[in-house]
Amino acid sequence: NLPDEWATVQAALCSLPLVHIKEAMSDRDDYSKYLNWGEDILSTAILSIIVTAPIGLVLIQALGPKLLTQDKMTENEASSSSLSSS
Repeated sequence: NLPDEWATVQAALCSLPLVHIKEAMSDRDDYSKYLNWGEDILSTAILSIIVTAPIGLVLIQALGPKLLTQDKMTENEASSSSLSSS
């Protein structure tokens, strides 16, 4: 579920520049220019979520089990390992 969580955070944060522009810059002469930039930021963020979330999910599902293996220790190895680290 990690890519889903990243996408959720990205989606929550991507609208902040546009909100800030609408709240703090509406009285400026160049407001429309900043509004367009805010909309471009929002569009780019949404597009990046749409593209990267599925790719991340596939990579994690495919490579996770291969890269995140845990070696099993015998009881003797575990006891000698715990003694040497003490």
